[in-house]
Amino acid sequence: MGGESATNYCPYCWEKVGDRDETCAACGERLTDYHSLSYGEKLLLALHHPIRESRTLAIHILGKLRSEKALEEFEKQLVENDDIFDLYEIMMALTNYACNVKVPWFMTMIAHPSPPVGRLARRLLDEADAAECRPSQATVAVSGKESSCVEE
Repeated sequence: MGGESATNYCPYCWEKVGDRDETCAACGERLTDYHSLSYGEKLLLALHHPIRESRTLAIHILGKLRSEKALEEFEKQLVENDDIFDLYEIMMALTNYACNVKVPWFMTMIAHPSPPVGRLARRLLDEADAAECRPSQATVAVSGKESSCVEE
């Protein structure tokens, strides 16, 4: 085997860093501080990992944990991210949250330009309505706007 070593990345900005670097040259974060972060904080950073499978795993775990801190990032991703695999996993993660959190997002995502994303949102909304959510009783804020859960 050659003397090749693994490539290291900054867990804050995902730029390459050296084996012995204590601070990331790209973002200025102290790499040595990463080890003192909580598991949840590390998962939140992993939402921006360049490898899709790492992002998917972080989304899945944060959803299972019903992480309140992840909701802001999920909302941002649902609006800005065009990776349908990430969007799929985020919507699946949202199924673990209360109706007043997930239903408005499913309603919003029905109109997504990607047909598979819209179909998944429709299916999850139907399942949520059938299982435990009463659309006529839920009105919550999505992106700062009040949104009724009643379909027209």
